[in-house]
Amino acid sequence: MDRSERGRRALGGSGSGRKAPALNEALGLIAQPDAALRLGVVIPTRNRQQDLVPTVRAWLAQEAPIHEVVIVESGDLSKTREIMEQEGLLARVRLVESLSGLPRQRNIGFRYAEADILFLSDDDLTPEPRFAGVLAKHFGRDVNGQLGAVAGRIDDCTRLPGRLGQIVRSLFGLSRIGVEGRMQPSGFGIFPLARTEGVIPVEVLPGTCLAVRRSVYPEYSFDEMLEGYALMEDVDFTFRLGRRYGMLYDPSVTAVHHAAPAGRHSRRDYCAMMVVNYRYLFEKNRVLERFSRPAYWRALIGLVVYWGILRGIQERSLAPFQGLFKGIAMVRRGQMWPSAEEVTASNGGASQGHTAGGGLPRGDETG
Repeated sequence: MDRSERGRRALGGSGSGRKAPALNEALGLIAQPDAALRLGVVIPTRNRQQDLVPTVRAWLAQEAPIHEVVIVESGDLSKTREIMEQEGLLARVRLVESLSGLPRQRNIGFRYAEADILFLSDDDLTPEPRFAGVLAKHFGRDVNGQLGAVAGRIDDCTRLPGRLGQIVRSLFGLSRIGVEGRMQPSGFGIFPLARTEGVIPVEVLPGTCLAVRRSVYPEYSFDEMLEGYALMEDVDFTFRLGRRYGMLYDPSVTAVHHAAPAGRHSRRDYCAMMVVNYRYLFEKNRVLERFSRPAYWRALIGLVVYWGILRGIQERSLAPFQGLFKGIAMVRRGQMWPSAEEVTASNGGASQGHTAGGGLPRGDETG
């Protein structure tokens, strides 16, 4: 019986109204002073200085003391330093320079941070003042180190498709919002962001704002084969982490994700990256779980239906279709998504990407 199932039985089923105490008992958690845990924040960013400032202020304004804020900048570090100084924040943050790539930047944050619990935060996020303290209490009860990650509710309207979109995503096993956090046979996750009450154990969590026990690194780290925006890096990380440690979702506190437009991929590149990363992670993780080839192909068709047709019509654009078929072509060539540095070096951004060890890995080649 896996940890999520033990947690569900302790809660009396996934729909039970029983809250954290029963779950904590099931995980072997008992109380200890919250002050014993140092809380830190890691914020990967790339040239979003104006969005970064309110995010840093929101973390520093938490009711629970924040030991450190580590900003991992893959763009213009000098400009970020200048803005932090102008805003009177430079003395309260630690700036680290990095190559591009969200997984790489988060791993660097793990290495530079000193706190016991790290909040891996997007750079355009506003957590409510109680956010860090409430989630930290779950770790404060965990004297045996069995709890690996906790997430709170993310208020992000950009994640919620219309009713037809939800039906299509459910029918084809695509990533979607639900009341439980679990992995599907397709390799896409269901995120529990529709749940509004009750702490629950989960198999997968969103990476927009994730509280993680720092000691899980480097045994568990973000996959640096995923470059740039690195779609699905959160699914990969939390899915693997959850097979060894307990993970919880607590909707009693909320962080608002503003989805800043600066520095985002075009719709064409977004859809291409989705296809490439999905194939790579499906092959990487299918030996660990009940993933199935038929579910993979059904989901791939679903990507075409949802993004190419439904969203293409809504946006009156061929870009989603073009991106999907660009991604399929990259998969056939065994290529991964290029880093920003590779694009810059390719004379106008025509880089074709890098290979994953000479091609996409077979499931038996990864652990």
